[in-house]
Amino acid sequence: MSNTWHCCACDHRPALSEQSLSPGLPTRECVECNGHWVRLDDHREWVASGAPQAEAPELAEHWLPEADSPARACPACQRIMERLRTGGQPDIRIDRCVHCHAVWLDGGEWAALQFQQARLDDVLSDMWQRQLREAQAQERRDAQVRQRHGAECIDEVLRIRQWLQQQAEPGVVLKLIRNGW
Repeated sequence: MSNTWHCCACDHRPALSEQSLSPGLPTRECVECNGHWVRLDDHREWVASGAPQAEAPELAEHWLPEADSPARACPACQRIMERLRTGGQPDIRIDRCVHCHAVWLDGGEWAALQFQQARLDDVLSDMWQRQLREAQAQERRDAQVRQRHGAECIDEVLRIRQWLQQQAEPGVVLKLIRNGW
């Protein structure tokens, strides 16, 4: 690891300064864009020490970075970091360096995580990311079906499905619909 780290978001040249993101959570901060480099081990220790769960702050849209910003190089090792979604509102992207076991939080992303009441380890987990991908795939399938058959038709199918699930013998009712009586 290099001793002189530079911001991966705004390429601010003075080295990142040692700060605390929350009391007891050490980070390196870019004074230009308020981005933070957080070691995941430091975050886990902070959580294990009984870190206070702050009240969700109010978010200002201008705090949050562009969701489609390009991949970034890790400030510590210069490897390309992976971008992971949080899935909440706002749906932010967290940059993670798997080599350094650390994340880059753009200015406002820590506040957004608190606003979502999301834990960093949960958001970074394979299970969380898989659920997000599955939900996104389902949304795409739903949009394709709606485009193909029309929103009115799909809304009626959903209404009938809900009604069918409320019946005492939905299998029998479905057979009656298919075959008549």
